[in-house]
Amino acid sequence: MFRLFVIALFFYVLAGCEATGPIFTEAMSPTGDKALIYIYRGRTDVFAAKDAYFYVDHLKVCELNSNGYSYFYGTPGVVEISHR
Repeated sequence: MFRLFVIALFFYVLAGCEATGPIFTEAMSPTGDKALIYIYRGRTDVFAAKDAYFYVDHLKVCELNSNGYSYFYGTPGVVEISHR
């Protein structure tokens, strides 16, 4: 039983290590007084099977897996970008 668990765990971790995000496509240009901001999460071996949550000024804007990207439109100026 333990051996089966180890084999299943191995394949679970292996599948997570090869996660990739969508192919990059350019977003539409922002309109009016908005700014276009891209967030890219590069390939990582640490926590690759887990999504990273990105926040702008403490508001969640996206979840990204390894090699994933997202974008959003925001107000121009200084913002705080963080991830958890």
